[in-house]
Amino acid sequence: MQGYVINFTAGEVVRNQRLKVSKTLRGTHSGIVNEMLDVLDCRKDRYIEPTTANVQMIANNQSPFGVIRQCQQMASTLEDGSPTYLFYETAPF
Repeated sequence: MQGYVINFTAGEVVRNQRLKVSKTLRGTHSGIVNEMLDVLDCRKDRYIEPTTANVQMIANNQSPFGVIRQCQQMASTLEDGSPTYLFYETAPF
């Protein structure tokens, strides 16, 4: 008897492991997240909630998802100023 384990992952995850970002990023956190998804060549439909405050961040040899995680920790929503900002993907069915 043989068994096989097959794992699937999104293409963005593979590209994230290979890419590093080293530059100064300016704009809102939501704009920076959108820019990082462009770097990953993400062609999926996106809904990115607008965030407050223009910021300047230095991405020093970080992965795009690392920059997005950093934005998650600092962002607050434009609508009600809530300090909770999530980044997730839903599977299309």
